Amino acid sequence: MGWALRIGHVGSRSLSSVAQLSSTWDLDAFRRKAFEPARPAKLPLGGEHIPPACSKWFVSNDSDGLALDPLFWSKFKDATVTTSSRSFHRSEAPLAILLAYLSQQQSELGKRGSRSGVSVYLAQCSLGSLPEELQDDLPTPEMVLRAGKGDVYESSLWLGDASSYTPLHRDPNPNLFMQLAGRKELRLLPPEAGDALFEAIQESLWQQGRLISPGSAAFRGEKMMTGPEADLLHEAVWQEGTRASELMQAYGQRVEVSGQEALFIPKHWWHSVKGVGRGVTASVNWWFR
Repeated sequence: MGWALRIGHVGSRSLSSVAQLSSTWDLDAFRRKAFEPARPAKLPLGGEHIPPACSKWFVSNDSDGLALDPLFWSKFKDATVTTSSRSFHRSEAPLAILLAYLSQQQSELGKRGSRSGVSVYLAQCSLGSLPEELQDDLPTPEMVLRAGKGDVYESSLWLGDASSYTPLHRDPNPNLFMQLAGRKELRLLPPEAGDALFEAIQESLWQQGRLISPGSAAFRGEKMMTGPEADLLHEAVWQEGTRASELMQAYGQRVEVSGQEALFIPKHWWHSVKGVGRGVTASVNWWFR
């Protein structure tokens, strides 16, 4: 049976909202309500929990949103980072290329109200590869160090404009996702529902002869950014009211995170991320156990 027909049996309803914890980062409450039961949760930041990056890296601009502070970032322009295109083609390049791109995008937004079709994005850039001063501006949160075993698997910076997008995927470890600037919307599916959606799309493509071999459900780089699999996943997650989106409508959750807010994503929960609005969007995340 085709994936669209199977999805059609689940019925339809509006996406539910991710639960929000209290305004203070209570470690015991986080363990009890989110970490141990493996439930997504939104956590507002405050006081000592706001990383120095939020106040040091960004300035207001003439259009909506924030821009990178050119004076602060100029001292890092020669640092080598891994940048990504809209199709997730990754390459090593000086940070100056990303800084120039973001500056140009802000200029075009101010003049024409739209962005160019080209995209440069700092995606899943390991914090350990950044200059030491930038690393110091993103200290590991206490919850990451104390909620579980204290094992931080990896940490990454995501920096670009509001056109940034990450398709549906799942991670093998719990994830604390923190928004530093701008806004992003995330849509999530519990493991079983996400597995069913991914397998159904794979089966459909296989039957149509459009899939050479079954793919992995993990973060898959360029393969998950372009092609028929990417198109079907995007339709299922983001195009509400279509037959493909019924599983997301039945079991999915949505949340918008703004600067100085965080989101806990349990391991194996499927999620997709989109930038919202204008200006720079910056996020950092820690995968931990």
